[in-house]
Amino acid sequence: MDETASTGAVANWAATREEVIEMVAKIIKTDFDPAEPFKDPLTGTVRTVDQLRLDFCQALYGFESAPFTVQRIAELTLEPTKHFGRKDVIKYLHALLHNVHVTSTVNDFDAEEDIDHESERGVVLSDIEWTSS
Repeated sequence: MDETASTGAVANWAATREEVIEMVAKIIKTDFDPAEPFKDPLTGTVRTVDQLRLDFCQALYGFESAPFTVQRIAELTLEPTKHFGRKDVIKYLHALLHNVHVTSTVNDFDAEEDIDHESERGVVLSDIEWTSS
């Protein structure tokens, strides 16, 4: 997990996914105070911490390979209270959910192509498909 947090590299997505799911369940119980169910401001539905955690887990299972945001997910998993206080479990789970509401995976980007762009321009750029059509 440390390597994923520092480099974004994932050797085995299935194993990493299971590790993240286990860690998040433990983090919710040990690093945060229990939270009351809350009313989702967008839908008006009452949600619980467990429902948010399950939404996150379900979203992770939707990826055949690591999501493009896997590095940030690893960072949030390794240091859950770096940006969130003990009472902020809902905010923490929303941050995790925000990082799985992507459609790109790490396999969608060609590392060699990025290196070529970096050497030419001094920064890493990725082509945007719809702009080159």
